[in-house]
Amino acid sequence: MAKLLKKTGTTNSNKQSSKSSSSDFRPYDRPFLELLQEKELEIMIHTVKCVHASLEPFEYYGKPPKGSIKSGPVLMENNSIYTGYLDHHNHRQSHGVQIWTDGSLFEGSWYNDKREGKGRMIYYNGNYYEGNWKDDQRHGYGILVESNKAKYEGHWENGLKSGKGFDIDAEENKYDGTFENGLMHGKGKIEYSNGNYYSGEFSNGCLEGKGTFQWKDGRKYEGKWKNNKCTARDYLLGMMGGFTKVNLLKDQKNGYGVFTWPDGRMHEGQWKNDNQDGEGIYTTKLGTKSGVWKNGKRIND
Repeated sequence: MAKLLKKTGTTNSNKQSSKSSSSDFRPYDRPFLELLQEKELEIMIHTVKCVHASLEPFEYYGKPPKGSIKSGPVLMENNSIYTGYLDHHNHRQSHGVQIWTDGSLFEGSWYNDKREGKGRMIYYNGNYYEGNWKDDQRHGYGILVESNKAKYEGHWENGLKSGKGFDIDAEENKYDGTFENGLMHGKGKIEYSNGNYYSGEFSNGCLEGKGTFQWKDGRKYEGKWKNNKCTARDYLLGMMGGFTKVNLLKDQKNGYGVFTWPDGRMHEGQWKNDNQDGEGIYTTKLGTKSGVWKNGKRIND
């Protein structure tokens, strides 16, 4: 239970309507600012205030529990300031607004002294989250918008992205798929801002499992991935501008494979570390040559 250090003004919940907006609580009234003296905190509060002013007023639904009291501003034991409803144990309950010493602001529903239900949190750095809460954590459906324009819309579990979601990072790369423990995990697709595209499986935030990667110039790899790298013997369409079927190790051509260059030249044979290495057949418009290659150079016929 939060310990009350200062309390001003109370109203019985029986006189309140079933719907109210955040303007009822006026989180930026003088009583809030007078308790924060440091200039750094005032700068942080200004950031939060600007974000708050840019958003639609937060709406509260449902009536506060019978017997709860609207109170505030209240200085809590962690020096945060709360304005809203309290139960007879002085627990934050139902509708309320709280501002922390770093300027972060929450407006929404409370239960047993914790954020629970619908709510909006604006963080000191300008990020904000609006959606469902449980046990003081983001839980259920919600939207997180960051000051660098990154955005996530989808499901959360215990404060982390979990389940189906849509994510845009600061570089405007777009992921649509499933998450686990805050990371891309399961099936999904990425549209990269540079025009590349991936569709397939993910594990712990990495391209892992079966998937297809397509470059904006039309090249395409279909096969297996491990820790963001191609690893299996599979089809690589248009690697370096050509077509090949090779054994991929650390994103390089290794083992037997066929590679066709954009100008029509083709080499069929053994590869090592991305170079022709071993027996092979080299074909051009002028004809075909067979022989042995070492580090990309033919050493004999």
